[in-house]
Amino acid sequence: MTEDSAFVVTPIQGSKPASPHFSFFQDSLTQEDATNDPGVYDDLPAEDLYVLSRPSISSALSNSNSNSAAAKSNTPGCADAQNEPKSDGRHESPSEKQNIGKVRTEYLKETKRFTNKDLLAVTLLSLLVVLGCTAVMWLHDGPQVKITFYNPLDELWQWFLQLNMAMKFMVGAVTTAAFGFVSLFVSFSLFSPNGKLNVWEKQKYIPSQFRKQHLQELNLLNKSLQPGGLPLGVRKEWKFWRPLEARNLVLTPELRDANPHVLIAGTGDTGKSRLMANMVIHDIKSADRAVVVVDSDGNLTDLITRWIAAQPNREHLAERVTLLEPTSKGASIGYNPLEFPPDGDLQSAAAAVVYGFKALYMEPPNSQSQWTQQTANILRSAAMLLMVNGRTLVDLPVLLNDSDFRDVLLETVEKRRFERSEFTTLLETWGNYKRLARGDQWISWVEPILNRVTPMLGDDRIRSILTKPVSDLKLENVIKDRRILIVKIQRGKFDQHANLLGSLIVTGVKQAALSLSETTSCEQPPVALYLDELDNFIEKETFNSITLDSEELKIGFIGSIKTLQHLPEDFRSQLTIGVKTMCCFTLTKKDADSLGPQIFRVDGRKPKNRTIQNWINQVNTSPQFELISDEEKLNIDRLLAQDTRSFFCYRVGTAAGVFCLKAPNVKDFPMTEVVKGLVAQMRRNV
Repeated sequence: MTEDSAFVVTPIQGSKPASPHFSFFQDSLTQEDATNDPGVYDDLPAEDLYVLSRPSISSALSNSNSNSAAAKSNTPGCADAQNEPKSDGRHESPSEKQNIGKVRTEYLKETKRFTNKDLLAVTLLSLLVVLGCTAVMWLHDGPQVKITFYNPLDELWQWFLQLNMAMKFMVGAVTTAAFGFVSLFVSFSLFSPNGKLNVWEKQKYIPSQFRKQHLQELNLLNKSLQPGGLPLGVRKEWKFWRPLEARNLVLTPELRDANPHVLIAGTGDTGKSRLMANMVIHDIKSADRAVVVVDSDGNLTDLITRWIAAQPNREHLAERVTLLEPTSKGASIGYNPLEFPPDGDLQSAAAAVVYGFKALYMEPPNSQSQWTQQTANILRSAAMLLMVNGRTLVDLPVLLNDSDFRDVLLETVEKRRFERSEFTTLLETWGNYKRLARGDQWISWVEPILNRVTPMLGDDRIRSILTKPVSDLKLENVIKDRRILIVKIQRGKFDQHANLLGSLIVTGVKQAALSLSETTSCEQPPVALYLDELDNFIEKETFNSITLDSEELKIGFIGSIKTLQHLPEDFRSQLTIGVKTMCCFTLTKKDADSLGPQIFRVDGRKPKNRTIQNWINQVNTSPQFELISDEEKLNIDRLLAQDTRSFFCYRVGTAAGVFCLKAPNVKDFPMTEVVKGLVAQMRRNV
């Protein structure tokens, strides 16, 4: 073995005193890399500072560092001004040095991973070494301890021989009868139609021909949970006596970046809120993205806020949280969706308001919607006119009904008509509407708008939030500062008009992300958008924009819904296609009928009843197989009857990426004075 290929344990200079516990890695850095740049290891634990040297890794890391530095230098406005000289005369900025340290740190953490296969291999190798050493010592020294084994059957046999002939026949008959009864009981327990073997066979939801693809998907999700990932749940197949099996499944940061959209479906009280709360808690701890939660019943909000109050760093976490709760007493945070956009894009800002109103008019299938395209055009023009004049939603009914008030607003636009092309178009549009405003057709067009905005303005709790001229809540700052925004709309305390607040927040987040993507030179932070009862707050156009423009908007959609039957047919289809991960708790019959064939694969050769004859005679056996239709019904029944907190996780588009999981049990912390104080602080944060 040459010196270059030898492995040597070398301490890194300038590091902390080493721990006696050494961590050995499959690949690592060379001593030369360590001594040239010792500062990058200051944030590593002491036990990580002893590494195995391999020169080939040094060149790989050098290439990685040069690539990252080149990418950093090509990003305008994101490089530091200070530079430090390198050994070759070039200058290295502190940000580049920090990036090199992060690359090497992540590389060390990656090489420290110890998989189940490695654990099994090391265990077997250790067992073979122990057995080999024992055999050598046995052959060299001989046995040192004489071991005597006690056989209880010998005494039983001696007792049987002492019996007379009649008793021997009696004991033989009783033993034969007992053996027969036990055999009969075991055969019925195992091979009857309701026996264990047939029950276990029916519980298998992965056909044998798709087993390989299933294991491949399992290996992708069987990773340690990292910042940027998303926890899913615990596999129900995992048992403590099978420690090498995959247990916790997560979406890795790479999988989440590729497609971060998740749909959670299931009836009430099945565990959807706790699964979503666990995802939100992980994103809060990661602090790598903005988090927006729109809660329709308050349970999700209570789980999150009480968890924050129970943490040791609760004061720091509470500073990042903004709680928008209309039912709270005192001054509320204001959000004006008609505020003039910072980027000046009136068309996009007005469209966001239109889609926010349209989300309240998602009629079920086979029903006629009051919302028309002409209604949307009128609302878009009204929103633009109010934005130019610095008005709020409180002026919307007056604008649609009062021609004199409309003329006053149009005079302001007339004075500025040459500043922007939209102003000329706006004047022409309202000139056409002025001739129609006195007819019955106009009333039918604006009625859907007034039916939603009038009850909202009549509720002081919602009106105080949406009618402030200047918004306290800046959604662009929420995204840039990676803050947490929680909107709590308790369904039992409001009518449907309160959902307008949630839908306007959703479209506002999408508009803010779009604005940042067009104006920000540095990398835009991602956003995790959590919607509880999504059918109350989002419609098809906004959902399509979020899912189709994921790379531009960087919004990850995670929504829960009780049943898909409340959605229009086209939105329902788009919802199941646009997401990549689907978590199905106990579903309704119609939802199970539509999702079951998509989630589960049909075997085509699934045994109907496995008898004892089929088990003994494996060569000439002729078992009965389930019909394809019966197998599909069996898969549908899996979605109809599940335990609480149990769900099937399906990776949409995969051959066999379905797993039976159990949602984590997020602890219910009590409502204490500490919790109340932190909640009051969150309501004041902006």
